[in-house]
Amino acid sequence: MTNYAPNPITVIQLPEDLIGLYHSDPTPVESPWNDENSRFTQYRYKFPIHILKLQDKDPKTNAYPIADQNTSQITFDFYDSITNCTNHTETLLPADLINALQCFIDDAISYDQSDFDLSNFLYELGYTDTPTAIKQGIATFKGCKEAYDQASSLFTTDLYDISNLINECENNNDYTSLIIETNQPITRN
Repeated sequence: MTNYAPNPITVIQLPEDLIGLYHSDPTPVESPWNDENSRFTQYRYKFPIHILKLQDKDPKTNAYPIADQNTSQITFDFYDSITNCTNHTETLLPADLINALQCFIDDAISYDQSDFDLSNFLYELGYTDTPTAIKQGIATFKGCKEAYDQASSLFTTDLYDISNLINECENNNDYTSLIIETNQPITRN
């Protein structure tokens, strides 16, 4: 039985991969930057982001088959801005989803650039000042390693090439070279 990508989905074309991006319902979470002396607690949304490796659109069903149900999906959490939570913006548009993908890819690349070495990672990213910083750095290293392992298993396209493509789209504020299909406006006006 063929499994198809859910709708709505943003479909993007990478040099060697056809990818679908969507999110599940967000959860408001307390911002880690809250000041304990503040009268207000700030929140932002945590979105589960789903990346699916897709096959070409099936003309009979007008839907995208998932390449392999067991190995073709990644889910990660993306923390949106405090402003969007304050404004009750509970939907990520295609440009937002691509930004979330960029964050995920950048985490994977950070692990790669450390030569897969914890001490290099801690030093390069400045997690060396205090025991608390080192503890945070170790947790971040583990998260970046997980992103690297997941991204390396899903994408055929080189991670650096994906990052460069997304950066180019962001710099030009034009995502149309990546997006094949979406049923939403690409960005907020």
